[in-house]
Amino acid sequence: MELENNGYDSGSAQQDLLNLINSIGLSGRNYTLVDADSALGVINALGSDAIKIGLIYDDNTLDLVPGSVNTSTAAIFERPYAST
Repeated sequence: MELENNGYDSGSAQQDLLNLINSIGLSGRNYTLVDADSALGVINALGSDAIKIGLIYDDNTLDLVPGSVNTSTAAIFERPYAST
């Protein structure tokens, strides 16, 4: 999804959305976000534009594959890392 590009900490748009989703209390669900900066070890890994792409997923259903976070446009043509 597209989000305001203001980091991943407690005041970020992505964290606010995640908190809202988790506050609904869906039984057996535990949603988490992908922090591209931490995953890639780079500040502003997704750039410094006002908008960024974010991913929120249920970590009881999916596992983030180590090394799967990528900013390369070549990743668009690779096999999917997850499906439902």
